[in-house]
Parts: sequence; structure tokens; C-alpha cells
Amino acid sequence: MKRVDGQSQIPFVFTAHHASADFVEYSHRCALSQYERKAYSDYDTDITVPTVGICAIIAQASRGLVDLNRFPSDPNRFPTTDFAVPLNNIWLDGQAPTSVEQKSILDAYFVPFHDAVLQAIDSNTGPTVVVAWDNTAQKIIGQNDAGQDVMMPSIILSNNGSENSAENHDGLQVTCDARLLELVAQEISNELSKAGFAYDVHLNLVFRSKYIAQNYSNYQRQSDKEVQAFQIEHSTALTHNQQTLEDIGRTSEFREAMERALIAAYQQYKLLQ
Repeated sequence: MKRVDGQSQIPFVFTAHHASADFVEYSHRCALSQYERKAYSDYDTDITVPTVGICAIIAQASRGLVDLNRFPSDPNRFPTTDFAVPLNNIWLDGQAPTSVEQKSILDAYFVPFHDAVLQAIDSNTGPTVVVAWDNTAQKIIGQNDAGQDVMMPSIILSNNGSENSAENHDGLQVTCDARLLELVAQEISNELSKAGFAYDVHLNLVFRSKYIAQNYSNYQRQSDKEVQAFQIEHSTALTHNQQTLEDIGRTSEFREAMERALIAAYQQYKLLQ
């Protein structure tokens, strides 16, 4: 992993945990083409991730080795197929990492990444917000609560709340204050609109937050640190050609609009405290 220090305008720690397409020392055993490896990553999230927080923690190995945003109990923490239609096998026949190699992969990539997040939280003297920074291709991403297929919209914010809400109406714990998520949604929509991007923002649509948001929000209740967390998924159609996966030249504009939105939202949130 790589830590990139930010401007500390807001007490946010960002994780670009799916940024890499590199299978590192296992590359020769991977069955995916270079294009498929890139498509399977959250490509260029190391570029779109905001620079206005405390830091960004950026993955240096593919999620195909170990998914840094999955719980230890999740069988997809060590995936065997990508997200293509139809699915591609990640590994050549008989070449998937063994259980012993998986332990080495955890030690080399999973543990240092999450140690870096914890160190960033611990180094901050005040409240901290952890933001899991993801992107998703413009495709069907799953089904909504009504059982209908959902195409990836422009932005999804998730805090483990109920669909289209920043609260959880099933009695489950949300990972950040509903007021914070609602302010982030409002300001992202405003700033993307002003910058000429599609600006529809949805809450907890299909994506309901995974390990990073839930784990670091739980950290608030395991120590004296005040930590909230949420996940952002942005459509790659905002910044990239969907066929070639190439940058269309707007990644900087997009990042800057998102930075302005997060700063404005957090400033307003502080006034509510």
C-alpha cells in the first residue's frame, strides 16, 4: 500500500482499496488479460481520490489477490472470478493461491493496508471520518429492494442505511450520522451540477457499505476515538470511456468538485454539533 498525505482541510482518511490492477508476484498465474485486470479494478481511483483530507491509503495490488473491503468471513475475500459478463476466471487452471499463500497475501497486503488506516486514525487528535473510495462501471449493479435491476447511477453513498435513506429502518447500526451523509449527498449534487457533470446522488442503493465503513465506524465504540465512516461509489462514466476504459480528460475536474463538496458538507456538519 501507499500513503499519500493530504492537505488536512477536513479530518478525512480516504481508502482507494481497489485502485490497483497489479497481481504483483502472482501475475504469471493470472488468467485475465491486461484489459480485464484493469476493468476488474476501480481504475484511476488513485487519481480521483480527494487530496483535501488527512491522507489517502492506496492499494498497490489487485483485489483479485485479496479484497481489502471484505470481512474475514466473506468467501469473496479471495475471489476466483471477476465481474465481467460472462464471468472470467481470475486464475489459470490449478494456479489459484493455496491456503498457505493466502496467509502470505494477507500478511503482505491486507494487514499493512489496514494498519495504515488505523495509524492515520490514531494520529488524528480529533474526530475522524473514514471514506471508502470506489468506482463502478456503467452497468447493472444488482437489484433494489423491489427486486428491479439497477444500473449504476452517477453517485451512491452508503452507510449501511436503508435504501434511499441515511437511516436504517431495520434496527441495524449505520456507520455515520445520517445528517453527515445527507449533507455530503446535497453538496456532491450541487458541485457536480456546477461543474457540468451528471449529478444524481443515491443513498444505500444496492451498495450498503462493506468492511471498511463498518469496521472503522465500529472502532469508535472500541476506543476513545470518535470515528465515522461511509462509502462512495462513483460511476466510471463520469470520467472514463466505457469501452476503452481510457480517461476522457475530466478526472481532475471531478476530483476537485468532490473535494469542494466534502469540505462544504463537513463545515456545515460541524455547525450542527
